[in-house]
Amino acid sequence: MVYTISGPKDTVYAYGALDQAVNVTYTSGDKSSVQLSLGGLPKGLNARFADSAGTPGFETLLRFSHDDYIAPGTYPLTINAQAANAGTQSVSFNMSIRLSCAAFMAGGYSAAVTYASSGEQFNNTKYTALTKEDKPNRLYFYERNNTEADFYGDLDCSTGTLTIPAQSKPGSSLQYSGSGTLATKTHGMTFTLLTEGLPTLKFVLTRP
Repeated sequence: MVYTISGPKDTVYAYGALDQAVNVTYTSGDKSSVQLSLGGLPKGLNARFADSAGTPGFETLLRFSHDDYIAPGTYPLTINAQAANAGTQSVSFNMSIRLSCAAFMAGGYSAAVTYASSGEQFNNTKYTALTKEDKPNRLYFYERNNTEADFYGDLDCSTGTLTIPAQSKPGSSLQYSGSGTLATKTHGMTFTLLTEGLPTLKFVLTRP
């Protein structure tokens, strides 16, 4: 059997579901089943064929999704087609990931705030975490409807850490700082915030 395979062009994955068409075209000879597979996926990126096998010619969809943060970069992917009586055909394309760690973690959060020493509840509130173009790995945290950020933190998804550098809120002389961890799979954050002269607070942020 003689057959050809054609697949996705170079594309950008911006998280969410992305479907790409894959075509296996029959040319000549005795038809047999073709098995499809994909190689080169980076950590955090998943892919599944709607139909991973068929008899040429047929078309199937290759659906991309994610289960974790994906480090920015351009990843070469290869679709391989294997037929028992016709050998292997392949087609390659590039998948680009451009979203920074902070942009991936940006969004609305519910926050459970307790005293770090005792675990006693301080309050439950909501935060919106936003990025700015000049600091792609920094999140600015706005409590409820505040128009100015209450504090900011620098994120590193590769190590799962959040660092809150020493800073003061506009209009206040109080200095505060902190550190914590990221749960990129669930978009969660846990960190402590030390404010000068006040008890240390523990924040647990989760997506509503």
